[in-house]
Amino acid sequence: MHDALDKLITHNRRVNYRVEPPPALAAHVRLDLGTAVVADISRTHVTLQPSSAPPATGTWLSGVAHLAGAEIPISGKVIRAGAGRMTIELDLMIEEYVQVLEGYLTRAQLLDILC
Repeated sequence: MHDALDKLITHNRRVNYRVEPPPALAAHVRLDLGTAVVADISRTHVTLQPSSAPPATGTWLSGVAHLAGAEIPISGKVIRAGAGRMTIELDLMIEEYVQVLEGYLTRAQLLDILC
């Protein structure tokens, strides 16, 4: 079973698998415009549900992502906004933060596959 799950996770990483954070691994992002709940997240994008009106498409944002106990700084450009949601294309991160994000995504993907 482990090998099958590992193969699925490896494949999904290559196709930029987005995962909705499960309740056990709740995630949110603290931005200048307030705290936003993470609707889905991948290695390159995060979709948020901001507590206030989302900024316009093309706006650059930075903040701190709280990923089930771990915190990493994030930044990026809003590529979609509207209907109480916004999607941010993430800027490149240093390796230390990439490892934290990858660890979170692996745990969230395992729970997504098992549930």
